Amino acid sequence: MGIDPKATLLRLIGEAEQRYGQREAFELTTVTVEEGRKWAQTLVNSANRTIEVRVSVFVNDRDPQTIYQLAHEAVHCLFPVQRLDTIYIEEGLAIRHALDAAKNLDRNYPAKCLVALRACP
Repeated sequence: MGIDPKATLLRLIGEAEQRYGQREAFELTTVTVEEGRKWAQTLVNSANRTIEVRVSVFVNDRDPQTIYQLAHEAVHCLFPVQRLDTIYIEEGLAIRHALDAAKNLDRNYPAKCLVALRACP
């Protein structure tokens, strides 16, 4: 991976705070890339007020994909909840933030996403 995932996530959380408001006081403990993981995930420990973010192995050597996944999870880090489902508006905001962040790295990223989606069954 060409970027530091934790430092990048902290920067992206800061950008999300500017866009959507100050986050709750949770500590980001780790950002890991997991072999075999098919999607990114934010895990919350409400008792300890900590957050762990896991991204998929698909981000290896793909900085725009890394930025997309981390930016998406950055929004989930703003107001973390200890449950796997999220409200639809939060998902929409996370997608918007992720597309904007990835586009700043590769201006053709949204178009590449559409091409990839059209190839899916």
